[in-house]
Amino acid sequence: MSKYLKFYDMSDCPKVVTVENKKGDFLGYIEYYSKWKQFIFKPEDYTNFSVECLQDIVNKIVELNKS
Repeated sequence: MSKYLKFYDMSDCPKVVTVENKKGDFLGYIEYYSKWKQFIFKPEDYTNFSVECLQDIVNKIVELNKS
């Protein structure tokens, strides 16, 4: 559970998770990158992240890579 971010699985694209702030602003997405065989984060242009938010994103990626 993130204090500042929300993660949404894309129902039409099972290997994509959108990342939004608590206000609902789109910040980027986490997607499966087949060349590296793992999930990666692709931030939206001109977005800024605190260390805590980046750690939440890393934690989500680790969780997805385990599944």
